[in-house]
Amino acid sequence: MRSWKAAIAAMAGMLALANCGGGGGNNGVVINNPNPTPIIQSTFPGIITQGSQPFTLFIQGINFIAGSKGASFAFWNGSPRSTFFNQTTTQLEVQISAQDVAMPGLAQVTVVNPGPGGGVSGAVSFEIQAPVNPPRTISSFLPASTAAGGAAFKLTVNGTNFVSTDIVTWNGELRLPSNCTSLNNCTACPSPAECIAEISNTDIAAAGSASVAVLDTVTGLVESPSVNFPITGPNNPVPSISSLSPSSTIFGGPDFELNVNGSNFVRTSIVDWNGMQLATEFVNSGLVVAWVPAGLISATGTASVTVVNPPPGGGTSTAATFTISNNPVPQLTLLSPSSASVGGSAFILTVNGTDFVPASTVNFAGVPLMTSYSSDTQLLATVPAAEIAVAGNFNVTVVNPAPGGGTSNALVFMVTNLVPAISSLDPSSVTAGSSGFGLNVNGSNFVTTSVVDWAGSALTTTFVNNGLLIASVPASDVAAAGTVNVTVVNPSPGGGTSTPAVFTIDNPAPSITSINPSTAVAGAMNVFLTVNGTNFVPTSAIEWNGSKLTTAFVNSGELTATIPSGDTLSAGNASVTVVNPTPGGGPSNAATFTITH
Repeated sequence: MRSWKAAIAAMAGMLALANCGGGGGNNGVVINNPNPTPIIQSTFPGIITQGSQPFTLFIQGINFIAGSKGASFAFWNGSPRSTFFNQTTTQLEVQISAQDVAMPGLAQVTVVNPGPGGGVSGAVSFEIQAPVNPPRTISSFLPASTAAGGAAFKLTVNGTNFVSTDIVTWNGELRLPSNCTSLNNCTACPSPAECIAEISNTDIAAAGSASVAVLDTVTGLVESPSVNFPITGPNNPVPSISSLSPSSTIFGGPDFELNVNGSNFVRTSIVDWNGMQLATEFVNSGLVVAWVPAGLISATGTASVTVVNPPPGGGTSTAATFTISNNPVPQLTLLSPSSASVGGSAFILTVNGTDFVPASTVNFAGVPLMTSYSSDTQLLATVPAAEIAVAGNFNVTVVNPAPGGGTSNALVFMVTNLVPAISSLDPSSVTAGSSGFGLNVNGSNFVTTSVVDWAGSALTTTFVNNGLLIASVPASDVAAAGTVNVTVVNPSPGGGTSTPAVFTIDNPAPSITSINPSTAVAGAMNVFLTVNGTNFVPTSAIEWNGSKLTTAFVNSGELTATIPSGDTLSAGNASVTVVNPTPGGGPSNAATFTITH
């Protein structure tokens, strides 16, 4: 020890001489100047193992102060420690206790110079390294074994290199001694040669062995090789199967749980499927549960199911038969929804029934749909919008694939037409006697089979889109003035008749070109008057000075009337007009009739 201390002291002396700089008679001490800030250059040692004994820490640096009225002082994680000078102001000796290095990590070392001036040096990290534990080994147990079905007991594990933070594991699970309340408040290994564990009665319920190891809880690694602890006792019984649940399934189904009922099952019982071990869970002596992967039911036939109890004793049960059958023929009971409006969006159709399998497919009017299997009584299918673009009744079926399988009964899905609505007519009126024309009917909910009705009679109709129809109106339907109710009819299923829109057929405005005679002698008796012109209709009326005469319609260019003798008593002029009634219509131009003396 003194040899490396002397070497450090000598090196410190040389550093002190180098720092003096020569000259003067004050031995390098400056009087009345403020103290400098200390600087740490290095520590020795620079690292130490956790749990080491007390030791001296050498701090090498510059600007350390020595004096009776004030001197440099070392701090460890902010707490002062006993500090001494070793012959020179470039080296300090600091006493570090065992408590200071009891835990691994980094300690911060600083040096403080007193005032005037002075100050705190920069911190230097000192590493406290966790010890590297040697490998653990297990040499023996106390007791060396125990009987199956016994009571809980304390197990002493003997071996080497155990540390206080180690814990015993039993089949991979921690087993604390009875005096431990938690991992943070537990000493399961009181010495390097001994660890203690508390073993419960459920840990030794069945004969066999348990894998015991010692776990390093600091690193989380099992340091010791595992050693089997014998659990002796009566031999395991031979198991027996009474039933399987389920006892059959459909070819090509998903993974499933198989409940095996029987007797004499133990915690280490294993279910075999045609001689292959399955993942098995022990529930009680009369029930074990096994997980059957889908790959084991990928072909029809039967499987032999047994239960095996391991030694000591034990054995294999008699076999129970599990059946893998062909796909059944599905049956449908209900569709939800069972109808939709024509032109709607895509939707999910829920198909309820029986004997569905994961490979079942829903067909809509013979078209296979994208199908999702929910259970053997329910499927979900996506119906695209294109399948409900036209109204009608469509069969929905389910198909199960081979082997076996087949097509179900059909249920009807109804795609219904909506009731149409008219918003406007274009044109909304014509003059009586017009030629035939195309009528634009604007509205909503029109379908390809919509028909425009004219006064209850169907017109030849062209579907443009769900908001426009074009109907052909013949000239014969507008020969006479009046109003006509126009409707749109959507056929079943659903559908119906729109509210009517009114179309007007107007009378034309009449025109007089001549009258015959155009004169008469005053007092003439019952003059027969012919009025020639255009746009006359059967309801046109000849007016004499604004009063209607009894009028006869000859044709659209000729009307006749008798002028009463009372209207020709006095000489003068009379105004002759023709009036067509509404809709449309109106008075013509006036023609002059002269009465002479």
